[in-house]
This record gives sequence, C-alpha cells and structure tokens, in this order.
Amino acid sequence: YSFSSDMKPAARTLKVPHVTAKDGIRQSTTSVLLPKRLHRQNLQMRLESEVTEILHYWDGHAAKAWGVRFRSATGVARTARLKSNGLVLLSAGALNTPRLLLASRMTGGGHVGK
Repeated sequence: YSFSSDMKPAARTLKVPHVTAKDGIRQSTTSVLLPKRLHRQNLQMRLESEVTEILHYWDGHAAKAWGVRFRSATGVARTARLKSNGLVLLSAGALNTPRLLLASRMTGGGHVGK
C-alpha cells in the first residue's frame, strides 16, 4: 500500500485522518484547554447555552473578540462582554465551529466554509 494524506478514496492507499491527538487520545478544547483555566476566578461558564455570534473587531492584523452573543438554557438572548485581556474559549465541535465563525463573519481570509 502507498501512503496518502489525501482523504479521497483511492485503491490500495493507506489514509491517515487529520486529528489532534496525543498518546492516541483525541484532544479537544474541552479536554485540553478548559481544565487548564478552571482555576481562574474570572472564568464564567455558561452551561446549556448556545453561542450565536462572536462579537469582534479587526485590528488591522487579526480579528479580536470583545464578547459573545448567546442563547441561555431558558432561550433568552444575552450578550457577554470580555474584560481587558479577556479570552473566548470556544468548544463548538467540528460542525458548529465553522457555522459560528461564518455567522460571526470571521472567515479567516475566505478559508472557512470551503
């Protein structure tokens, strides 16, 4: 068998999917980044909520988040603003992350959605 990084089917080809893994265990925002920040006193987690938009501005080089719009567990639309040097830790999964970036008009130079 030959090796191919292309995931399109081909006869007699070994394919290795692109995943983020360490020691054979899949890594994600939830399993890697979140536990490292749970000790922060300024951390707010909105469980059972759905982010509908990342609020941001363009600083000339990159998009900078200043808040998020989300729907609470009860269905109420809310806005959360970041404080100075705040951080948005997104764990939306492989399908919802591109959807959220597109809804927020953060297309990464046109790469999102392709």
